[in-house]
Amino acid sequence: MDGSNYTDTVIFYDNGSYATTTVGIHHILGNWSLRNGKLLIDTYYPGAYQYVFSKNNTVLTLTPVAGGAVETLTKQ
Repeated sequence: MDGSNYTDTVIFYDNGSYATTTVGIHHILGNWSLRNGKLLIDTYYPGAYQYVFSKNNTVLTLTPVAGGAVETLTKQ
């Protein structure tokens, strides 16, 4: 991203799908899976991620395997 603050809502469903909205921009649907210890995402910043849960599973940190910006998601 360009360094601006923005708010995303991402919902990961048990069936391997997810939905996300970036406030004021759009709604994205996609699929996720776990393979070889990596989180694979097909649409929202597509790629493979190392993932770590912290703070009693309320924070998910996604680090792209190929490099790039680290995403931190907070459970609401």
